[in-house]
Amino acid sequence: MIYTRDIIGDQKNIFFQALALGAVLGACWDIFRFAGLFLPKKSFAMIAKDVLFCLWAGFITFSFLLNVNFGMPRGYICLAEAAGFLAWYISLGRVNFKIAKLIKKALSTIFRPVLKIFAKAFSVLKKITGEVKIFFGKIYLCQKKLLKNRQR
Repeated sequence: MIYTRDIIGDQKNIFFQALALGAVLGACWDIFRFAGLFLPKKSFAMIAKDVLFCLWAGFITFSFLLNVNFGMPRGYICLAEAAGFLAWYISLGRVNFKIAKLIKKALSTIFRPVLKIFAKAFSVLKKITGEVKIFFGKIYLCQKKLLKNRQR
């Protein structure tokens, strides 16, 4: 006699687990978006952030598939994960991102005077290093001029 598991019950459990995993990935995407607020707005930084999230989410999804479905991808699992992500993104993701923007604004107003002090210190340091560069550049040029010009 062949004993089989309850296939429909297993699929239902896997579906709900994938739905929860999609919501967790949505929360992780909020963390990546919050970190992206502090990154420079260069295209390379944004692309790198997105690629890192996709690699990480792919690893988590693959690990999930190995754990619950012996590594076999199924359409209902991918749809459940996407639905969980979308549900998080539409509901709590928007609220979290508004809170993150408020936190960034508060941190920028708190640290703005400190950043101005650092900017002034770096401008003085840049001026000093520029003068040192000019000084050593003149020494280098003088040494070049003092070399004998040999005719062959």
